[in-house]
Amino acid sequence: MLIKADRHVPLNRKNDVFRVIGENISEFKGVIYNRWGELLYEWGVNKGWDVSYKGHNIPDGIYIYVVKATGNDVVEYGRRGTLLVIR
Repeated sequence: MLIKADRHVPLNRKNDVFRVIGENISEFKGVIYNRWGELLYEWGVNKGWDVSYKGHNIPDGIYIYVVKATGNDVVEYGRRGTLLVIR
């Protein structure tokens, strides 16, 4: 199984959703936090974050992502890191 996350989100209307790409995933959960630890968004498989919070665009800055997945091989995978949002 592969978990790959883009960590730079240039909002240019062609690339305005943060997604995690994976193969052979049976379960998936992703979350986004701001730098104060406030939960901004949660999503499941085949979804993504449109870089908004409560229907409003978020300001430029650093955000934290955490993704957890279970593969079809029943192995748990995870990744965490930061996103740089630039408008």
